[in-house]
Amino acid sequence: GVDVRSRNRTGVGRAGRNADRSADRELSRAVRQFELPIALIELDNFTVLAVSDAALELLGTTASAVVGHPVIDLIDSEERADALAVHEAIRAGHINFYRASRRLGATEESRSLSTVWVRAIQFGDRRVTLVELVDGNRPRESPLVEHLGREPLHLVVGAMDARWVVTSVSDNISLVLGIHADDLVGRPLVSADEQRTLSKFFDADRRAHAESSVSLPIRLKDAAGAFKPLRCMLTSLAGTTDRLFILIADSELPAADAANRASQLEHHLWRIAAELEASGILQQIGDIPDMARFPQMEALTVRQWEVLGRLMRGERVSKIAAALFVSDSTVRNHLSAIFERFGVHSQAELLAVLGRTDESSS
Repeated sequence: GVDVRSRNRTGVGRAGRNADRSADRELSRAVRQFELPIALIELDNFTVLAVSDAALELLGTTASAVVGHPVIDLIDSEERADALAVHEAIRAGHINFYRASRRLGATEESRSLSTVWVRAIQFGDRRVTLVELVDGNRPRESPLVEHLGREPLHLVVGAMDARWVVTSVSDNISLVLGIHADDLVGRPLVSADEQRTLSKFFDADRRAHAESSVSLPIRLKDAAGAFKPLRCMLTSLAGTTDRLFILIADSELPAADAANRASQLEHHLWRIAAELEASGILQQIGDIPDMARFPQMEALTVRQWEVLGRLMRGERVSKIAAALFVSDSTVRNHLSAIFERFGVHSQAELLAVLGRTDESSS
């Protein structure tokens, strides 16, 4: 994998910097279309089970303020009755999908118009919803459908831990692979060899673009023991090392997509991963503290790593926000989450804990 901790930068010359910029531009072109602002909602009590970094970016809040809390708190007070009525209909099984425009945000003042696509997902006796969000009221398809090129017939949703071991998967895996969900839970999604190669790419991409998701071709065994090609979309879940995966059969993709997009995407992404590792592009994250000394580092999200690295380089909040193309308040939200992890209350305290006394990044 790629080590993002302290590195010796002496050997990085002009060729390396050019490769950095080339890989960064290529990465942006290849993965930006796969951003998935999504959340999983528990229908029994309407609480947020999990959320992606891209969704938090859109909502302008943190994982700790959302996960485990009622989703209704994010909806404008004038729209809550309608939202609850529709979710009750989904919980009762009367409808399985809807699209709506909602004013969403962490506070009344920060709420803005968003389009949401809500799908019912069945996990045994448990019924949840997969919610996709897009800023604004645009007459467009959902992010998933835009990426895939069509509405999938069967959208399998699951979660896995940092070791790629499946912790849950939706019942409709039986319609795609002919197996029961229990046959996959507790097992790695892919083989050990595939884990190593996929992790190298996935981790490199996540560290360069914290809000993006990735789309990869994989093969899984069906009920007959034959390998079946699938499209696997991976998204890190904010505030945890778990990952959400979405599977569809490659046969469901448009013919041009199945023939061209998969090979083009693979070519782009594997080359990007190699260039990232070879050229040291991840050095831009900065000198991250030794994780052996600070186990709190393990709990930081990818974006929090980048904010911390820039903070330790002496960058101010406004400069960090400009570099990451987010608002100052979003950077401060990330900093608040970092402070909480380290048990401090200010940038000065954090830098002191980490062995720095530079207070220039106020």
